[in-house]
Amino acid sequence: MTHAGNAEKVVSFLHDLCTFVRIVRRMRLSVTQKLCLAFVGLMLVMLAATLALARWSFERGFLDYVNALEQVRLERIRDRLQESFDQRSGGWSPSTLASLFAAPHRLPPPPMGRGTGGSPPPPPRLRDHEAPLAPPGAPEMRPGPPTALLDRGGRLIAGRRLEAPPEARMEIPVRIENEHVATLVSVPRRQLAAAPETAFSTQQYQASLVIGAGALLAAVAVSLLLAGALVAPLRRTLLGVQALVNGDYEYRLSEERDDEIGQLMRDLNRLGETLQENQRARNRWIADISHELRTPVAILSGELEAIRDGVRAASSIELASLAEEVDRLEKLIDDLYELSLADIGGLRYELEEADLADTVLAFAETARPRIEAAGLVLALDVPEQLRVRFDRRRIEQLLTNLIENSLAYTDAPGAVNLILRAEGEGCRLVIEDSAPGVAPAECGALFEPLHRVDSSRSRRIAGAGLGLAICRNIVEAHGGQIRALPSSLGGLRVEASIWCGL
Repeated sequence: MTHAGNAEKVVSFLHDLCTFVRIVRRMRLSVTQKLCLAFVGLMLVMLAATLALARWSFERGFLDYVNALEQVRLERIRDRLQESFDQRSGGWSPSTLASLFAAPHRLPPPPMGRGTGGSPPPPPRLRDHEAPLAPPGAPEMRPGPPTALLDRGGRLIAGRRLEAPPEARMEIPVRIENEHVATLVSVPRRQLAAAPETAFSTQQYQASLVIGAGALLAAVAVSLLLAGALVAPLRRTLLGVQALVNGDYEYRLSEERDDEIGQLMRDLNRLGETLQENQRARNRWIADISHELRTPVAILSGELEAIRDGVRAASSIELASLAEEVDRLEKLIDDLYELSLADIGGLRYELEEADLADTVLAFAETARPRIEAAGLVLALDVPEQLRVRFDRRRIEQLLTNLIENSLAYTDAPGAVNLILRAEGEGCRLVIEDSAPGVAPAECGALFEPLHRVDSSRSRRIAGAGLGLAICRNIVEAHGGQIRALPSSLGGLRVEASIWCGL
């Protein structure tokens, strides 16, 4: 088989492989089938490349081996020519040339006298019509490539004339007493042509195919095992995803792995925990909203029923009580609406460069009468000027909710401190009040909607617990953060950072 034939087979195989890949891409296969096809396809490519290279290496190496044998044959013929050279005639007898260049022929073994101290045996004297005889025991040599003996002028002395150019020949000089008298020429083999050689090459090719088929079967078996092992955790992960889709948030994947699939399982477990917690928060929020709405509605219903039954008179005091409950219900609805808008990003913010200190001072002067009426003392620590980018209306809403929180939960007599400080490109706004306080473990949950603290800071007048949740959304919309912690005055300290700098 020639190199061109091997190349054609490789190209044909690659073309068939590409066609197969295009067909597979159009098929709807499972992950297991895709992995098996990927493993087997990779094995096919590697196997084809390995066998092709092995075949190419074998043919090239075998031809080198055949040409090396030809080199040895020429050297033995050269030695025989040097031994049988006739000094008197200045050449070789026809019988000697016939015995060396006739085909088929038996090549005698190398001389024993050269290099061992003995003299070479005399050449056999044959008549022109006699066939050359090889010494007993000499190995039979099959006809080699075309061989010619040329004189120093390039004229043919014996053998066949060669058509190959000089650069493609194998030449060995024949020297008599260090004088170049002739040149022995042959043509190296470029392909395997003899029957034994092609038979041996075919045998090796068939053995390679058998080995390749065995390797392919082994690759299919290993691919099935590997694909099953790789897909098994994915199937368990898929069951977990289906459980989450069906609302079973308590489903957990307990397999411990250190690879990407293990990370995916841990992420799914955290997703299940988050969804479960969100479900609980939603149910709790619905229950809290129902409770908050039920309270003023129940009070209104009771008082209206008492007035209708004549138990109470429709006096201005009763009407004021009804108006108070209506206001409370209206505020709760407004807070729920604003909180829902903030959660979906529906609140619009108009940021503009202005003096935040001036806004804080103006708000403090407006709120001071209510603060003092509640028995509290307002202390201000605000710079003369602090220019940042902020939404004036939302910041006033933030201040209102924080002050309302202090008014609702701080005992009289008490104190409220309002502090404003420049901080980097933004500022820090602090409002702290006096006792009663909040446990440190409860501070982080104060900004959750409808969260209530089971302590002395829980009152009926505290509202629905939505004000601090709205404050968090306002601060985050200004690129900042808000947190709550115990105050040095004995109450609660709320710090809000605003980073919408210039």
